[in-house]
Amino acid sequence: MKNIKAIMQINKTDYILLLIILFLSASGFLSVPCKAEQSSQTTNQKFIYPDSKSQKPDYVVALEKGDYKSALKEMRSLAEKGDPCVQYNLGLLYFRGSAGLTQNYKEAEKLWRRAAEKGLEAAASGLANIYQMGMRVNYQESFDWYRKAATRNVVFAQFFLGCFYEGGYGVAKDYKEAIKWYRKAAEQGDRAAQFNLGNIYEKGRGVPRDYQEAFKFYNRAAAQDVTNAQILLGTMYFKGNGVKKDYVQAYKWFYIASTTSDKRLADLAKKAIELTSKQLNRQQIAEAIRLANEEKI
Repeated sequence: MKNIKAIMQINKTDYILLLIILFLSASGFLSVPCKAEQSSQTTNQKFIYPDSKSQKPDYVVALEKGDYKSALKEMRSLAEKGDPCVQYNLGLLYFRGSAGLTQNYKEAEKLWRRAAEKGLEAAASGLANIYQMGMRVNYQESFDWYRKAATRNVVFAQFFLGCFYEGGYGVAKDYKEAIKWYRKAAEQGDRAAQFNLGNIYEKGRGVPRDYQEAFKFYNRAAAQDVTNAQILLGTMYFKGNGVKKDYVQAYKWFYIASTTSDKRLADLAKKAIELTSKQLNRQQIAEAIRLANEEKI
């Protein structure tokens, strides 16, 4: 009788945990959105220079000294002469609104387009981001520029191209193509692409459901501190999907996820910890916490 009661308790806990995950998934808490704001590469992008030059250009030295007038004068002159690197760099200043310039997306767009037409992939990616922003949503044009950058192996452009194929933005929905571009980005370490790939395989969207593939990509994303992936990885350990059931590992990943600054996800992880702890003794919980602390180092 005791064993039957224990089995019923595990099933009940498993059911409650599943309800939590389903609710949060439906609410969008556990998804990685395909928005330009998801990527910080454009705003954090550094200046680029021709490979043949090792010294900083004069305009960069002037910028570092705070001599914006001289720097901008030289940059505008070089940009007019057709230097794609300078066109990109000047566009970046306009995009950020730095070096004494007022933020101006139209100027950034104009400069980046000229550089992109010369084959500069960073400019193509920058253009795609501009076209996705609220002031000017043009999915078709954005898709075209992401594709140009993605084919030149720009990782975050590959991620967004996967998003566009998955969501049908600017192109017909195509999971096969989405997986292709997510995988290219994921293999180069893009954690958002890794998570989205895991999600596609777990849900079986456009492909047969494959828990082992889902586990593989969730594991990679979780190791790169993607809280969503940590929660879902813990759930896979809890349920034994794609991996042998392991409550200690489940607790470990829920514990790691509970330290996130995102209160909604932290609260979800804490609820999962509470449920998982019912399947463990004190020694096992201590071991799970030890493993979690080792993972975070």
